[in-house]
This record gives sequence, structure tokens and C-alpha cells, in this order.
Amino acid sequence: MRTLLAFLLLTVTSVAIAGGWSWEVTVDQVTLESEQHAVIVVAVPKGNEPGYGDCRSMQVTIRFKPDAVFKTASEQDILTIASHKEALSEHQAAYESNEKIRFGSMGAGLKASQFSSCALISNGLAVLEEYDGGTAVYSFYTPI
Repeated sequence: MRTLLAFLLLTVTSVAIAGGWSWEVTVDQVTLESEQHAVIVVAVPKGNEPGYGDCRSMQVTIRFKPDAVFKTASEQDILTIASHKEALSEHQAAYESNEKIRFGSMGAGLKASQFSSCALISNGLAVLEEYDGGTAVYSFYTPI
């Protein structure tokens, strides 16, 4: 019985982690280094922590590497250069207007750098629809 319970808990946890989640952020900085590479800094309001320790501000280095995220062409339809550019534009617009946006992680969508748990790495971004009909910018790092 304990083995069954442990298996069920692990399965439910794995399914939850394989999905995605987003949180409200303020974009404090956007540095576009090219069409495919950027560095953003987002501030996370207290009580809205995304699960990255005590980070109130996160620096995310973003590069477009869809092959690192998806292995088949049909999966890569989610993460295209067009969707990546759109997501970078969303961050830029939020920065310029000082408005909050939803930013999230799909699967293992952000990896902590070796230097700091608040310095994260992304292999691509896409704007996706949320369950409530709104949108969020989602980060991808490894296959879902």
C-alpha cells in the first residue's frame, strides 16, 4: 500500500511539474543583444514567488535554441522564431509602459545559472494562452 501511495504521489507531482505556471512580474530591464538573444530582469511581487528561492528580482538570459527544447518538428511549432520575437516584444512593451505581465515556465523552463539561483537561463520564449483566456510569456529550457 505504501508503494502504491508513493507511486501515485510521484506521478501526480511529475504531471504537475511537466505543465507550466506563470506569475505576475514587473519588467525592470530588457537588453536585446540580437533578435534571438536577450537579457531581462523581472521583479516578483512579494507573495507571488515562482519557486526560485527568495528571489525578488530575477535576471533571465534568453537565447533561441529550439533544438534544445523540442526534438521533433511538430513539437517545434510551439517555439518558433516568430513566437520568440513576439515574447521578447511583450517584455519590451511591458518595460516601456511599466505595466505588469505574466511570465512563466513550461516544464523545466528556466535553469539556475552556476553563479546564482536568481540568475536564470532560458532556451526560448513563447506567448501562450492561459486557462483564464489571458496570455503569458512562457520560458522553455529542456524538453517537456
